Amino acid sequence: MHRAVPGRDGRLAGRVAVPPCGTRTPKMSADPATARGQGRAAADSAVAAAQALGIGAGSTLYNDIEQYPSTASCRAAVLSFLSGWVERLHTRGYLAGMYSSGSSGITDVCGAYHDTRYLRLDQIWIAWWNGVADTDGGTYCADDRYADQQRLHQYAGDVTETWGGVTMKIDRNFLDVRAGAPPASWSVTVDNATAGGFTAGAAWGTSAYSGQRHGADYRFAAPVAVSDVAWFRATLPATGAYEVSVWYPADPGYNDRTPYLVATTTGNRPVAVDQRTGGGRWVSLGVFTLAGGTGDKVGVSRWSAGAGYVVADAVRITRA
Repeated sequence: MHRAVPGRDGRLAGRVAVPPCGTRTPKMSADPATARGQGRAAADSAVAAAQALGIGAGSTLYNDIEQYPSTASCRAAVLSFLSGWVERLHTRGYLAGMYSSGSSGITDVCGAYHDTRYLRLDQIWIAWWNGVADTDGGTYCADDRYADQQRLHQYAGDVTETWGGVTMKIDRNFLDVRAGAPPASWSVTVDNATAGGFTAGAAWGTSAYSGQRHGADYRFAAPVAVSDVAWFRATLPATGAYEVSVWYPADPGYNDRTPYLVATTTGNRPVAVDQRTGGGRWVSLGVFTLAGGTGDKVGVSRWSAGAGYVVADAVRITRA
């Protein structure tokens, strides 16, 4: 859809999201984990508002991230907030968009386009009053980011126009977007006993000692200064963002810095987990970009600076 749209920008987020370094209040948390939770809550609020207006699933809801002086900590909070926004909207069946100034939110989102710590938006709404009715992002967003009919451009603001005999100030926008649907929900769980889903060397023992185990048993090994990775293997439907969670039994004698390796599209990403606490449940390692197809996706290494057995029990991979 290519057209200039007169009228106020009409964002549907329900609330303005103010970064922790912004000038308005109330502000989102500077803590990335808390900000991500606030993004999920904002998504629920936006869905409720949209449904009350008859705007159903499959529509795009936009969060207004007001202009802010970007810093590393503020950027992390904003991107985490938006990750929560994307995650929850996709769960609720909506597409996730963001409206922001080209010099702050747009720059940060486009700069993090390949950063696997954060989820990508479905559409961006660029506030850049350069007077040109197109979807170019200039120096704020490279052409290869959000390039598949995923951009809106607010190219003029506070323009005086008369409609139906009423004179008003409006903003002008140019769109190149299309209707769609968020990725379908998908998840796979791989236990150490899953046929064809787990491989480990001879040094890895088998135990059913802990009642917190996933399935009938789990694997364990002493830490040593060699990798000797036990790998969980899975088949993913497509390359994309996936949340990786792990299950392990916790014990005071297990390793306090167990190295998990997540095989992302840009290489193995290590994540250390304290297996002395928090066991018997799913523990998220984060969201990563994983390759589609069959392969080793998550590993547990013996090369730990911690003390105690490292444990490999089960992993769950969920499309974000």
